[in-house]
Amino acid sequence: MSILVSTCLAAGHSFPTHDHVVFTKQGTSAKVFVNGELLITSTVPATISYFNPRRLLIGADDDALEDGIADIWFFKGKLDDIRIYNRPLTNLEIQKLANDK
Repeated sequence: MSILVSTCLAAGHSFPTHDHVVFTKQGTSAKVFVNGELLITSTVPATISYFNPRRLLIGADDDALEDGIADIWFFKGKLDDIRIYNRPLTNLEIQKLANDK
């Protein structure tokens, strides 16, 4: 997901205020929605490996597997109402969540 968020930032989207951000993955399609609007779609591997001897990080990025250096980058801001679903949300569900923020 950090690659998709980095792509959003590179495309000119910043997150200076409270934004509703959703990441979905179904098969090889990954999408990032910001405030209910689809911002970017990308092709990703069909399976995601969670091989990280440390843990799942939310609000941080551990790129040790990329460069061999165990450094962790932290999100500078606040995270609120984090949810993990066992299925991809529909566009309508994402729009409803964004409007209810």
